[in-house]
Amino acid sequence: MTREEKAPSLSEELESLLRVLPGPIREVVERHPGTSEISLLLGRPLVLSFGGKGNFIEFHDLVVDQRHIEHLTTRLSALKDDGRAGIDRTAHRISVIRDRLNNVIGLTVRIGRFIPVLTEEEKSLILSTGGSLLVIGAPESGKTTLLRNIVAILAEEYGPNLSVIDTSNEIGGLGQVPHPSLKTARWHQVRDPKEQPVVIRRAIANHAPQVLVLDEIGYNEDVEEVEAAARRGIRVIASVHGLDLADILENPRYAPLLGRPDLEKRVRIYRPAFKAAIEVRAKGKMFFIPNLARAIDLTLVGGKPEGHRLGPNWKEDEPDYPEDWGLTQTVLPSRPESVVARHLVRGSQKLKELCEAEGMNEASVTRLVLLALAGNKVAQKKVELYSQALQGEAP
Repeated sequence: MTREEKAPSLSEELESLLRVLPGPIREVVERHPGTSEISLLLGRPLVLSFGGKGNFIEFHDLVVDQRHIEHLTTRLSALKDDGRAGIDRTAHRISVIRDRLNNVIGLTVRIGRFIPVLTEEEKSLILSTGGSLLVIGAPESGKTTLLRNIVAILAEEYGPNLSVIDTSNEIGGLGQVPHPSLKTARWHQVRDPKEQPVVIRRAIANHAPQVLVLDEIGYNEDVEEVEAAARRGIRVIASVHGLDLADILENPRYAPLLGRPDLEKRVRIYRPAFKAAIEVRAKGKMFFIPNLARAIDLTLVGGKPEGHRLGPNWKEDEPDYPEDWGLTQTVLPSRPESVVARHLVRGSQKLKELCEAEGMNEASVTRLVLLALAGNKVAQKKVELYSQALQGEAP
């Protein structure tokens, strides 16, 4: 693919917003380039926020009046029914607050920036998923910033064969022309979150995408549509709310996407809808799980996912997962796979002796357990023998 158009720089994106702000407010924002949100409430001081709890400044010498409100609202091209508007080719979002007579008495301006957060090596890891990736993260963790980066990478590879279902319009923006990072990918805005399942079905039926990207699924019967798309050979990238894999495994609304895990029997019934996953722990701190099916199986039997750290904000001596990490259900079943997996995860001396006697190592026992969980009869017999030998041994 060849492409001559260049995405705007951070300063150019911010300039697009500064042009529609009232003069006095624009001057204040220009002095604070790290601003993430601008709050204009009629009769109250201007407030600039910078992300994080309590990180804001009130400007008591600049009280918002009706002229400021009208200056901004008259420059918004299309204020939607949900009270939001945007600026073409940017990710900025402007939301209005109305009184009981439907008059605009406040505006929240959220500054959207396309910030590159992935190295070349990390981009290669993303591409290795083939466009089948679950992005897990809490609000304000940097999940949407990462998703924008992923979309930009895949747009280069797939062009119009990539469809972006922009649930909250935080990937392409709220204007009629999306952010340039989407390149020639098809961009489907969602007027109302309740309509998301319909938008997904139409995108698949009318545009036949190879890869489908969705932001924040799990609320309006869209999980079933995502599962159906993945089972039909469409690769899906979607983000969900949660701290990590254990969080979403314990959330029943995500069960169809994770192979419908049985938390009582600690077994996965089907293949998950995604090949890989990324846990966004915080800004600049992510954990890439290349094999989601294997990670789910290990977590179900008391283990921890295997993967790679991404981002610069990991501490050297910090473990991938805390010692007590895992599902909250404390009683694990006594099935042979679970018994062996617990001994394996906790470094049982007895299991090490059994492995050494048979010329096996930790990796080969892990594979054996996973084969047994998948229904391999030979592996099941072997694991049962290990389980019997470990009876009465504390893991």
